[in-house]
Amino acid sequence: MKFDDVYQAAFAKKDSAYQEKLRDENLWEWHHKFCDYADLAEIRYIIYKASIDEIISIQTAANSKTLHLDSRLAENEFAEQLRENRCLEVIDYLVFAKRCEPYVIAQDPWSEKPRDLLAMRNLIEAGKTTFLGIKSPFVKLRYAFQIMRLAHYSGNYQETVNLYNYLIPKIDNRVKSVVNYWVMSLKAGALKHLNQYPEASYLFSVVFQGCLSKREIALQGFEIHNEIQFYQGLNLCKNDQEKATFYAMRGYANDAKAVEEMQLIYDLDPRNEHLESLLLREIRKSERDLLGLSFNDHRLQNEVRHQIPRAYAGEYAIRLNKFIVKCIKEKRVKNPELWLVADGYMELIRGDYYAAQRVFSKIKDNLRSKALKEQVEILDVVAQVHGFDKLTVETEEKVSTVIENPLYKKYKDLPDFLFDRLANLYENAGMKGRAFRCHHELDALKPNPQLEIIDDLLLLAQKTGKNALERHFVSDNEGNSLEDQLWEMKGVALLGENKLEAALECFKKVSDATLQKSKFNPFEARMKECVACPVKDSSKLLTRREVVERMIDLDYKSKSDLENTATHLYRLGVAHYNMSYFGHAWGVKDFYRSGISWDNAERNYSNEYTAHYYPYGNREYTDVSFALFFLERAYQIAKTREPELAARCAFWAARCRQKEYFTSNDFRQTIREFIPQLPNAYQNYYEELNQFKETTYYQEVIKECSYFKRYAK
Repeated sequence: MKFDDVYQAAFAKKDSAYQEKLRDENLWEWHHKFCDYADLAEIRYIIYKASIDEIISIQTAANSKTLHLDSRLAENEFAEQLRENRCLEVIDYLVFAKRCEPYVIAQDPWSEKPRDLLAMRNLIEAGKTTFLGIKSPFVKLRYAFQIMRLAHYSGNYQETVNLYNYLIPKIDNRVKSVVNYWVMSLKAGALKHLNQYPEASYLFSVVFQGCLSKREIALQGFEIHNEIQFYQGLNLCKNDQEKATFYAMRGYANDAKAVEEMQLIYDLDPRNEHLESLLLREIRKSERDLLGLSFNDHRLQNEVRHQIPRAYAGEYAIRLNKFIVKCIKEKRVKNPELWLVADGYMELIRGDYYAAQRVFSKIKDNLRSKALKEQVEILDVVAQVHGFDKLTVETEEKVSTVIENPLYKKYKDLPDFLFDRLANLYENAGMKGRAFRCHHELDALKPNPQLEIIDDLLLLAQKTGKNALERHFVSDNEGNSLEDQLWEMKGVALLGENKLEAALECFKKVSDATLQKSKFNPFEARMKECVACPVKDSSKLLTRREVVERMIDLDYKSKSDLENTATHLYRLGVAHYNMSYFGHAWGVKDFYRSGISWDNAERNYSNEYTAHYYPYGNREYTDVSFALFFLERAYQIAKTREPELAARCAFWAARCRQKEYFTSNDFRQTIREFIPQLPNAYQNYYEELNQFKETTYYQEVIKECSYFKRYAK
């Protein structure tokens, strides 16, 4: 919620005709010139879009008694009107304008082709000759514009000024046209190039005041270097309105402290339109400096990159507020209600939230505008939110009231602002989960679950008698509880730390319906590595809870069923490998796997990967040391007693050693998609596997695994 919203809702001009005039002042003049007959879109086509050949065809038809326009142009009422009424001066002007057009449109900045100055000179001379014979002041003024524009774009600025002084006095000064400001803007630009800044800036201020479509150009052209130049320009002003505009132009500068200009304008004309515009501009600057300063998470970046807040921001805000109060007391401004709201808003952004609430409470019942009353109600809410300095039951109840206010969802900036403030308070209070939920959906945590956050939210989810704010933190967008998801996330996080018993206790608290959504079989020992290939037998798929129960059972049997210890250990090793980043059952202990992580240059051989769209990045389980631990134990038991099982253990242990190399500081990828040769230090289990050439499993490996063939002996 910003002060611009207040102004737009209650005071900004919304009349569509006004906005259209802003865009199309010139086209409206053509429209009225031809008795409001032709459609504006048809005029736009002829003036701005038609080719020179099309204009010449209109010229040819107008000079003939028998020729008609081609079918496309005949459907254009404006073109047909020009032909039928034989508006030869107008058509000849349009042909001339089209001939000038290639030389006065902005060139491609990369183009090295210079402008054809000789052709431009010929057009200037031809235009001057034609100009003298034109009868219509409407057309004559437009010829002057085209001629001056050619001189300006050819870089001959003194000639541009001379042409203005020569041509414009020859046009009836009673002609009221936007083009008067266009030619004045060309003269102003030429004077600026000639370093005549006071006169140039004065002319730009006249253009700014009188021509809506040229305001931006005029503001950019206004350039004063010192006080002497400023007062030289001011002395050229013919009346108080021009002086007020000249002051406003200086106040609109990006680095201006415009309170002084506002006071000067106020003294000249307290109802001047620029007074409100400058008020909005200065309040906007104070917003950037001070609004939400204590909890803005971009504060350091703003200080370094943008010098926000400005060093004098606090003192300047006081000066601005004093001027606002003066305008309120004297009751001479155009929209007194706007200044009343501005007073409360300045108290708000200066940090006196209780004073802001007093102002809003005092004025809101006396406001005539329904839209403004609504804005003030929202600002009152914002002031309340700003005033939250510590977390209490009362604070959260107040926030709950805000959330339940019908206006809360109507103004999109309000939720963002409210939760920025709350996140800061929760972070300071050590409530990590609530702070996280102020800015993120729960899914944003899944790529790298954080136990601190999950535990905080679980405590809140289990609380009875939650208020609206608390319900918001532990509910999804449809109002459904997130408790199931939180227990599942905690279980997955603990499983990622290989804490099986603790993970199982979490999964026991998850509903069967939720668990059934994700099923895996990490015990399937595939020889081919494919993380996305489906399990052949879907009947063997298990929920996360069932996977952990099976693993705990295997671990128990590995210690109690001594005859089959190696088999149980082997299955545990395979399961741990398949649940890693490299296995097809990676989803058992991870919600999100990114295929590009492996190619991420920022990985630095860590399992934490940068992912800017997730607040804690993306954690991939690339560590296979736990899998290797079980496989090595199984191999040591099986190698002298069970050659087939020993071959399996050796192969899977070799696979683990390969991944250990890929995730080590020794690894240097050479060519994309090419798997490099393992260094000798990582080949030990491939060498062990070569001891079991007589086994069936070895023969399968030789047949299926081209990578192992490199090491077969």
